Amino acid sequence: EVRLPSSQVVTMVYQPDGLRVRKATATDTTKFVWDRDNYLVDTDGSDATLAVYTNEPQQYGSLVSQRRGSTSSFSHFDALGSARNLTASNGATSDTYLFDAFGNLVTSSGSTVNPFRFVGQLGYYFDLETGKSNVRQRPYDPVIARWLTVDPLGLVNLFGLDGNVDLYMYVGNNPGNFVDPSGALSQKTESHESKTCGHYFWKTKWLLNESEKDGYIIQRVSLRQKIIRCSDKKPIRLTSVCSVSDIRGVYVTSYVEIWRVVGGKVYGDAFTDPPRIEFDLDFFTWDGGGDNTWGCQNKHGVAMFVPAKSFAALPTGITKYKVPNAGDLWAACADSKVIKWWNAVYAKYKESRSEKIQERRWRCCPCDTEPEGEEHTIEDGAKAALIKSAKVKSDCTIKD
Repeated sequence: EVRLPSSQVVTMVYQPDGLRVRKATATDTTKFVWDRDNYLVDTDGSDATLAVYTNEPQQYGSLVSQRRGSTSSFSHFDALGSARNLTASNGATSDTYLFDAFGNLVTSSGSTVNPFRFVGQLGYYFDLETGKSNVRQRPYDPVIARWLTVDPLGLVNLFGLDGNVDLYMYVGNNPGNFVDPSGALSQKTESHESKTCGHYFWKTKWLLNESEKDGYIIQRVSLRQKIIRCSDKKPIRLTSVCSVSDIRGVYVTSYVEIWRVVGGKVYGDAFTDPPRIEFDLDFFTWDGGGDNTWGCQNKHGVAMFVPAKSFAALPTGITKYKVPNAGDLWAACADSKVIKWWNAVYAKYKESRSEKIQERRWRCCPCDTEPEGEEHTIEDGAKAALIKSAKVKSDCTIKD
């Protein structure tokens, strides 16, 4: 419940997972229908539809448009994900916005109802009644540049932190480079490049807040790929650690990676005491399918921060292996024991997860008169980047 200086009272109702499902004042009620972590529909108190939102199929957005009654509005965002313009179906600009670094509105034009303003592309929902943004796990106030509730991860390990921790800090006081659509763990893209025949190199850096000083970053990576020779249209057999294949030539790889965080520094040798190898990066990289091939690949990473006092010991008998391009980072194949352990961790910390997906589809067959070219989608919980979306062949779609 929020009591405003005007004596108006705004009442909020939340699901157990922290997502808001109802907002009510003395005169209006809005209900929120979710599609996993994205807004799908707003209704009034009688369940009549107020707005329908179209998002790309990603964990946090990306918002494309909204429809109110018979009117559609299309959103255009800056590099951070904040709204700059709304356009009508005929392409004419109806509204404009300009924000400062922390999300205070500097200037605007137009009168279209639009809750997705500052970082609206990733689902920051602006409440006109309070002037605050609802960001899934907690509300954010741009005037004071702080969250209004403590970091949900900080609550887990509150007494294991020093007295100088600011559990209300927004993105490490660096809003020009980072966003936090979940209110928890996030990443920043350091570099990304893509070349021919499926090749890509994507480097991200973990961004930790003040409540994430001591613990572990745990990430499960799932990979599906299929490579076919242009000459005979037969799948190429692959040999890879942690991989299995089916009769269609689809290779599935799954493994778990663990970083250790000590005093706010990230290390790759997670189980060395004390850890010595600082490694705050993550790499999604692949050399591609090669000339005279076509195919598809989908790589999906789900990461969570687990406080040190809450970290559950790994099952006995787990074998470490070296992840290509990741140096001494600790990792293990996701066999049945590891998956059982991972599922228990995921069940407890999934609301603070960060995700990223790299999807590739290529066709490098020299005899094709009309080659498909290349398309890819990149995204993560912290809005690392978003490039042209593509429908990837079903063989390479990661199954939940």
